[in-house]
Amino acid sequence: MRTSSTSSQRHRPSHLAPKKKPRWAGLRLAVGAVVLVALLAAADYVLALCLQPYGTITEVTWWTYRQAGDDLDTVFVGNSRMDASIDPAAFDKTIGSKSVSLSTVFQALEDSGSAAATAASEHKLKRIVLGISPSSLCEGRHIQSSSTFTQAKAAGEPLPQAIADYAALLTSKQFFFVDKSVSALFPWTYSHVPYQRSAIITNLRNRRYYSSPIDGNWNSVVKDFWKVNALGDRYVDAVADFTTVSNSLRDTRDEDHSFLEDRKQAFVDCLDACDDYDDVQLYVVALPLPFFELINHSRSYPEQMQWIKEQTEAHGGVYIDFNLAHGDYYPPVEGEYADQDHLNPAGSKRFSETLAKTIARIESGEDVQGDFYSYEEWDDLLASYDWIYLVGFDVTGKDDGLLATIWSFEGSQVDVEYEVSVLDPKTGEYEVVSSYGPTKERWWPMEGDGVCTIRVRARRVGSHGAAEQESTRQDVPY
Repeated sequence: MRTSSTSSQRHRPSHLAPKKKPRWAGLRLAVGAVVLVALLAAADYVLALCLQPYGTITEVTWWTYRQAGDDLDTVFVGNSRMDASIDPAAFDKTIGSKSVSLSTVFQALEDSGSAAATAASEHKLKRIVLGISPSSLCEGRHIQSSSTFTQAKAAGEPLPQAIADYAALLTSKQFFFVDKSVSALFPWTYSHVPYQRSAIITNLRNRRYYSSPIDGNWNSVVKDFWKVNALGDRYVDAVADFTTVSNSLRDTRDEDHSFLEDRKQAFVDCLDACDDYDDVQLYVVALPLPFFELINHSRSYPEQMQWIKEQTEAHGGVYIDFNLAHGDYYPPVEGEYADQDHLNPAGSKRFSETLAKTIARIESGEDVQGDFYSYEEWDDLLASYDWIYLVGFDVTGKDDGLLATIWSFEGSQVDVEYEVSVLDPKTGEYEVVSSYGPTKERWWPMEGDGVCTIRVRARRVGSHGAAEQESTRQDVPY
């Protein structure tokens, strides 16, 4: 007699019966996941309080912006080159505006657009000024910069907007599904105080006792190459000495300085973000570079910057390239750079005043093109530099002697000759080992073993006068 399946199940031993899933198993799993995420978020928050330095450059930037009154009418955006180039007080005094800089170190073009759009939506802006240079489109996006930028920006925003900002960062194609996405959530892992008890306690005390990120030691201590004044304006307090030239400054005009495709798209997206505000005039400003940097990019500079100009004007913006300025309008001045591409306070003050005057002229309806070369006149621009700007050299050992390979930056119509000398440690005087001449490779014998100091001087061919530029290297082994 066949037993029905129902009957067999009815008499099956209990330990063999199929187990039913708990009624709330799915809910418990979901709650557990939420709790785990909450615990991780809490741990991340505590570690950030302890380890992430209080008063970072980006925090100072957004704190300064949040203190601006309702009369804010101008905002500057861009990377550290823009930040170092702008003196808001000098700009405001010249044009009668109320401005603030939202530029930050390694600021990506996506973040420049975000900062500009935020300021335009929260204030009745008259103008947005985006500082640009070839490196803005030659270098990729930096995780540290964009993460700390988003963190500082979100700190002063309503929760929904802060979540939207983080979501935009984490889902961007530079970070999505790569380890950078994880790093973006834990910025204290790469930007932190020393892993020492005293440093962590000091950092926590700063957060407790100081009411703003520019209080405490910001006014007297250099942080990451920058200083900040009582108003929150950042600057680089240094004067570059180009007579002692490092290898990083040598002639690289033959290197590839092509724009990255994703940076070109980011630039267009940045223009789109600024273009959403009809009453705000966008100015895209090519920042002034030292002549040697201009020459290093000379092979591609006119074509690349012409593309930036065309994109800017297609979006209704005004484009100004201060590297094209005539010598009598904005002449290069030695001593105005803190390094090879950041202006110091003297340089930023003069640039900001000239920029303000130029914008005032444009807004009054004046045509300023007569004070600037065009990209079609690039050769005329290079010829207008009628001096030797910089000289440098590399040294290698060769055949019981030393070989110096010299390079220099000068106007295209300037012929240069060079002299090589070695310091005599006994007399403290330089002895000429290779007299003035146009040859850029110089060899001379050196006896024994040791180190020496070498000097290369440069002057115009046929001048028979003092050197216009010189460069010195110490502790050269032989």
